[in-house]
Amino acid sequence: MSIPHFNKFFLAAWFISGIASLFFFFKKNDFGSYTKWSTYNDLYPENGPAVYELEKWQKCRSQYSEEELKEAKKLSSDEAGIKEDDPVFTKTIKLGQWIINNLWECKTGRPPDSIDRLRPLAIWDAAKSNKTPVWCGTYGALFLFFCTSQNITCRYLESIGKTDGHVVDECYIPELKKWVMVDLTHKIIMAKDSKGNYLNAVDIKNIYRNGLSNMVWVHYVKKNDSATWTPADSANTEWNLYLGEESILRYYHLIYLTMAYKNSEKLKRYFLPVAWYEIYTEAPRYNILFFIRSFITLIWLLMSIFIVLKLFKLKRRA
Repeated sequence: MSIPHFNKFFLAAWFISGIASLFFFFKKNDFGSYTKWSTYNDLYPENGPAVYELEKWQKCRSQYSEEELKEAKKLSSDEAGIKEDDPVFTKTIKLGQWIINNLWECKTGRPPDSIDRLRPLAIWDAAKSNKTPVWCGTYGALFLFFCTSQNITCRYLESIGKTDGHVVDECYIPELKKWVMVDLTHKIIMAKDSKGNYLNAVDIKNIYRNGLSNMVWVHYVKKNDSATWTPADSANTEWNLYLGEESILRYYHLIYLTMAYKNSEKLKRYFLPVAWYEIYTEAPRYNILFFIRSFITLIWLLMSIFIVLKLFKLKRRA
């Protein structure tokens, strides 16, 4: 069988794009990986998000079985006194107070890695019985789980600073048409400014950046008590550290790594402009390197298919 003739420029382009594709593959985390940058208007639409925008945050429901959610809903409804016809605002407050009061005596600190292998209800039982220390990630994950069981749209946020990070949640309150931040680690269910406007994570970040922390009031839970409005500065929030000017805010669609790093999800993220979290940015940012990488890889794949078909056609003729 004779070797088919290929234009030398074609072969050179195929070889170079192949080398480039290999480089991109091995450097995929450092060069050209897709990042979902989201502005304030993307994350907090003025008149509330459209249905399809809420659905992407409700994707976290797929992390739990329906049996788990049913059991969690019954548990939180019975113990927190949540009624089916309660407004989302009321459900959020009741749920936050219930979780805080149940975990009040828990040891604080980094949980053992083995805790990540437990299902949410098992983590809840271990934390309640003081068998494991809890930290912000535990509070954030448990609140997300119980909110999901109560059909409250909730998202898990991570603030990443130079030396430390912190996890909080945000709930979408239909009655307010707003996302509000919840920080159960610091026993805070909601926050608002001096004008009575409920605040999200970026609002609080901007207020602290401008040195106006004295303008923030928080719905603060005291031991075995309901929440009361308290000045943020007296609640020891430490938000000046965690929500400082240089902190990066990540908004997660999924929090369980076993789901985020499934081969199908990794393959999808390698070739398509999708991500399992979004990063807040003050100005629009673009993924030029990702699209260059994707274009070169696509060209190499198409050229490779052309070569294989050419060789196959020649073999059939022989």
